[in-house]
Amino acid sequence: MTKEEKAILDAIAYAEGTLGVSNNGYDVCVDFYIINGWTEDTKIVHGGDAWYNASTNSTAAGRYQFLYGTWIGNNKVNKPMTKANQDAKGLELVNKKIGSMDKTKFATNRASFNSAMAKLGGTWSSIPVDGNRLSHYGGNTPKSGDQIYAIYKEALAKY
Repeated sequence: MTKEEKAILDAIAYAEGTLGVSNNGYDVCVDFYIINGWTEDTKIVHGGDAWYNASTNSTAAGRYQFLYGTWIGNNKVNKPMTKANQDAKGLELVNKKIGSMDKTKFATNRASFNSAMAKLGGTWSSIPVDGNRLSHYGGNTPKSGDQIYAIYKEALAKY
């Protein structure tokens, strides 16, 4: 994984509110419920309906807050929610949406970063589609485009 890809995943985790929470978000369900017994090489699979949160109408889980249907994908395979599997699935979704974009330009070209984030906004509702706070699903995102971009650049420097 390139440093740009790692930084994008950190930015997504930040937008989703899981960056730095518990085991850096890998064991976090929606509304900050912690998955008991999670380890980096866990055998725990996505709980689907068992992890459903009625107040948010969501089954989101993990560092990138995967909905159950997104996690199992078209092949309907419920893999263990290991750190490696979550990162791989997150990167798969990123590449599906922005794969052909030159990720090396994001650090120096805010417009390029905003364009990429806009494409990811339909997958992650917490990512603004306008570079500011507008959610793909209406309303405002918890974090602004400026905040997410700052985390991206900070992560890029770290890697």
